[in-house]
Amino acid sequence: PEDVDWSFGALNYLVKDGKENIISSQVLGTNPRTAIGFNKDDSEIIMVTIDGRHKDYVGAKQTELAKIMIDLGAYNAVNMDGGGSTTMGVDFLRNANVTVVNIPSDGRERKIASGVGVFNNYPDSDKVDKIEIVASQNSIFNKTETNLELKLFNDYYIPIDVDQNNIDFIVSPADAGKVVNNVFIPEKSGKATITAIAGNAEGNIEINVLDNPVALELNTDSLTLGFNNKYELGQVLGIDKDGNSAYIPWKYIDYSYRNRVGTVENGVFISSDISNTGAVTLTFGDAVKHIQVKVGYRYKTLNQFETLDNLKLTLYPEESSGDISITKDFVKEGNNSLKLNYDFTKMTDQSIAFVEFGNDGEGIKLEDKPLAIGMWVYGDSKNHWLRTRINDAYGTQVKIDFEEEVNWTGWKWVEAKIPEGIAYPITLKNIYLAEINETRKDAGTIYIDNLRIMYEPKDKQLGLRDETTFEDEMKTSAITNYSEKLTVSQGKYKYEGTDDIIYFEGVISNGTMSASNTTMWNNIKSFMDYEDKILILAMNGDIDNINDEREIRVLKDILEKASQSNNVFVVYKGENESTVVENKVRYISYDDNFEIGTTSGKILYKN
Repeated sequence: PEDVDWSFGALNYLVKDGKENIISSQVLGTNPRTAIGFNKDDSEIIMVTIDGRHKDYVGAKQTELAKIMIDLGAYNAVNMDGGGSTTMGVDFLRNANVTVVNIPSDGRERKIASGVGVFNNYPDSDKVDKIEIVASQNSIFNKTETNLELKLFNDYYIPIDVDQNNIDFIVSPADAGKVVNNVFIPEKSGKATITAIAGNAEGNIEINVLDNPVALELNTDSLTLGFNNKYELGQVLGIDKDGNSAYIPWKYIDYSYRNRVGTVENGVFISSDISNTGAVTLTFGDAVKHIQVKVGYRYKTLNQFETLDNLKLTLYPEESSGDISITKDFVKEGNNSLKLNYDFTKMTDQSIAFVEFGNDGEGIKLEDKPLAIGMWVYGDSKNHWLRTRINDAYGTQVKIDFEEEVNWTGWKWVEAKIPEGIAYPITLKNIYLAEINETRKDAGTIYIDNLRIMYEPKDKQLGLRDETTFEDEMKTSAITNYSEKLTVSQGKYKYEGTDDIIYFEGVISNGTMSASNTTMWNNIKSFMDYEDKILILAMNGDIDNINDEREIRVLKDILEKASQSNNVFVVYKGENESTVVENKVRYISYDDNFEIGTTSGKILYKN
């Protein structure tokens, strides 16, 4: 037809006149998808790709894709060639170098016959027509700050650069705060509207300024570290008296220390060089948070190698040469050390010299929960591999490195860290020198002295002041005289009442709430359809266990939209009881069971 400017081929109508189109069941498979749609007045084009056939992304059915297109504002939409053909590229720098922004399921771009491209053929214009303001946080505490990112566009929605000195800011009310170098610094609690002006264009954003926090939260309450180690503490979450929360930049946090355990620099804890037990105390206003810290180790000597009792040498291959003996040639501590002569010149696939513990190599069962194994080693600079083997409580063998290469001459202290999460008690089977590189077929000698087992330092009474806590007005010690009640315990649910409490399960597996579990996701999305209800999402773990930040954001967006018309609770079994309110959504961990009910018109919960 003469009135067609451009056209493209598609496989199915997904959306027609604002409604889902009837799609044949023959094409409902879950796959990578490509779709194009237009809004009702054809003023916007919506282009979508959905990844699939990937360990983290399964794809979508065409029926699901239709719902997505409608949610994005499509009045009419079609399904394009998907599968391995699903590809989206963006020329970010506008220099004809296109970057693929999705994950093609073939592992690379597929050669295809046709595609759809959007190109800018509008005239150049440096006149600012639209301004968008994006805040690093839309809720902040008074006397802190939030960064403001400005996005400026011309009349054709093309991003343009503008000298920041040519942008003016107005804060309303006038005494709510000020903007300095694109940073908003509030001066009182309440709502603050920030307007950015460039020429005749302006944009604005509303910031919710919270009053003083009553409690501070971190991802960790305790640390056990070696000497001079660094640990990123993450973000500090402040919680006000009503349960509203916002992150507080580290520059506004005050620190104090109990005992010499280390220092905090911009959110990074750096442990000291002495063994000690103490604490770091964080404060902001009247809010107080302690981090218990243990630095270094408590040592227990396992073998000073004064005799060969309960030691024997095992060689691989068996025809290899080597021996162990007690010597005074080189001694670090005590009267003697262990001398290990090895000969790797007959190596085939590998050569190993094992120093076995126990009369028959059964090993030594270690007390309590050691964190590491350490010893002095006099090296010969022949770059062989120094390791140990331990067995966990179930007899599973674990190999741990002391050093990947013995690349030194003289005495050196070496440590093998016990892996986190191992099942105690553990048994030390042996220490050994190994080589797998055939270019290093040689013989030599190393000396070993004072084998020690390393435990965390003992607890101390630190005499710390009490931490401040958030006391939720909805939390109670018991729910009685209720008209409706839900109990969650060990994955089971007991519901009593009418229909004001709505609850669904959320399951995290291998770091994701699988998109293939459409029933679960449809249930969660249905939260947005309710009004004046108590909505419970019962999880099998903290949502921070989800690996993909985008997945967490999608989940939180759904919950926060639902919280505009409902009371929303996300609950899971944790090690301790805790409640955090974020954008009106309560995230609650319970230690035994969770109960929620309505009593005399009030919502109460017990965790």
